[in-house]
Amino acid sequence: RAAPAVDLADYQIGATVGVAELSLGAVTVGTNRHLLNGFGSRGVQAGLRLGPALRFDLGLVSGTNVVGWSNLTGITDADHRIGLAALGVQLVPSRPGALQLEVTAVDGSVRPQAGFNQGAATDAETSHGVGLVVAASDARQRIRFTGGFSRSRFSNPADPLLFGDTTVVAVVPSTRDARFGELSLRLIEGLQVTPKIPVSFGVTGRHERVDPLYRSVGAFVAADQENNAVEAAASLGALSLQGAVTATHDNLGAVASILTSRTRGTAWSGSVPLASLVGARPAAFW
Repeated sequence: RAAPAVDLADYQIGATVGVAELSLGAVTVGTNRHLLNGFGSRGVQAGLRLGPALRFDLGLVSGTNVVGWSNLTGITDADHRIGLAALGVQLVPSRPGALQLEVTAVDGSVRPQAGFNQGAATDAETSHGVGLVVAASDARQRIRFTGGFSRSRFSNPADPLLFGDTTVVAVVPSTRDARFGELSLRLIEGLQVTPKIPVSFGVTGRHERVDPLYRSVGAFVAADQENNAVEAAASLGALSLQGAVTATHDNLGAVASILTSRTRGTAWSGSVPLASLVGARPAAFW
């Protein structure tokens, strides 16, 4: 079939009317790291901003990037698109970021996209998930917390054309969970040891666990892993110090036939500008 002389690579059309927003074409949807996070594709996106306290977003996009004229909206194929609904609430409207909640629901179906000269099994993988993210901070941003929990039901259908008359274990849908948390504390901020030497010190703790067999068609997540880390950063005048202790554990289900890896790591670094170390004037030629 002859290719068109002029093709369509990308486009975007948007409109804002009062508190409502609408975009068609190249859009980016999702802010949930385990369900749908910054997913860019061709589709449609709508949003409502009801003052500083409430926002509501809807999105429907193609399961992969789309070019050309044949699928102008990106959402004509019901087996190859992802839908999103998200509700964000600021529980302290007078100070945005003090305490906010975001609930996300994702329903997607993605089919492998094979080239015209290769064969492939084109059964669509599907997933349905819901997630909650909580973020909080104090007025001076010295204490910040972000945490979330997601549950996704993933289905990879069996293809009879692949198996033929071979007896195989039946493929069943799996429902799995994922969670994460991050706490940041700026324990010392701007303490003056001398008029010219300020001191600061902060600590950050991170945790993430993704169950075995966890999948979402809208996010690339490494399943069957737990990651923990503690990071520290300090400064004394021009001297900067950073340190981190990390731990990773896989095979969370303790399957006897799978290798279990436990990784520990420690890293420390420091830096100081040479000019500050020798007390050079800012205007010195060297």
